[in-house]
Amino acid sequence: MTWKESLPDTPTYSWVGDVALSIFQSMVAAHSDIDDAGEIVAPTPRVKRILSSSCCLPLIAQAVARWWLHQYAHCFSISELCLMNQTLSSISYVQAMLSGEPTIVDAAAALLKATVTRNPKSMIRLYSTGAFYFALAYPGSNLLSIAQLFSVTHVYQAFHGGEEAAVSSSLPLVKRSVLGGLLPESLLYVLERSGPVAFAAAMVSDSDTPEIIWTHKMRAENLIRQHLGDFPQKLSQHCHFLYDYAPMPPVTYPELKDEMWCHCYYLETYVMKLDFLIGLLLNMLSFCNHC
Repeated sequence: MTWKESLPDTPTYSWVGDVALSIFQSMVAAHSDIDDAGEIVAPTPRVKRILSSSCCLPLIAQAVARWWLHQYAHCFSISELCLMNQTLSSISYVQAMLSGEPTIVDAAAALLKATVTRNPKSMIRLYSTGAFYFALAYPGSNLLSIAQLFSVTHVYQAFHGGEEAAVSSSLPLVKRSVLGGLLPESLLYVLERSGPVAFAAAMVSDSDTPEIIWTHKMRAENLIRQHLGDFPQKLSQHCHFLYDYAPMPPVTYPELKDEMWCHCYYLETYVMKLDFLIGLLLNMLSFCNHC
């Protein structure tokens, strides 16, 4: 009550969620998992072990705390962190991506990335929280944080038979990636070869090239929201409600029905573009001959 009265305006849930996520980002940053020599610290810092535990990975504390907490997160002891974990009301930082709030989505994706990086046990089971479904269901255009999360996690998920199967380099990218059945293969290659910035840009663009076929319509009509069913409504009624992971059948895109993806190109579009370029070149040659 004292905290609420000290604020000039009544804090919104979005503001509280943003502050809570900021606090935990500061805590993760304050307990580095790399030592001065650049070596990975073992065991994983306790703050990351707590945040990546089975009770906290899908849910993270929603801080009802003073405005200054995030500035002094480095001063908290591990025991104080545990106490905060037990006493603060819950908010899902995986499910925060369903909020539709750009700042919340960015912060949730960044915290997920920080929590699972150099934390292999939590890395391989991130998919089971529904994080990839929630991220792809997000309709906003600020996708860089999500793309950065995808970049470091999508081929390390044990979603089809265990850790070895998930990371086997002998499998094609579409089989290794947890996004393989959700997005066109062309976008996976953009993420792998060109990086998260190019992937984020491609996701919000209309492209019809031999390398990428992707439109706003394809993104808007994907079946991920349908697969989630009434989960967003249940979550809005009960913030402690947990997503029960269920594998999603591969998404088919009508726009790609007549296309064949081969060695990083859509062959039909490639041939059509090639025919166009050859025709253009012949027209230029004909023009030059008449000059």
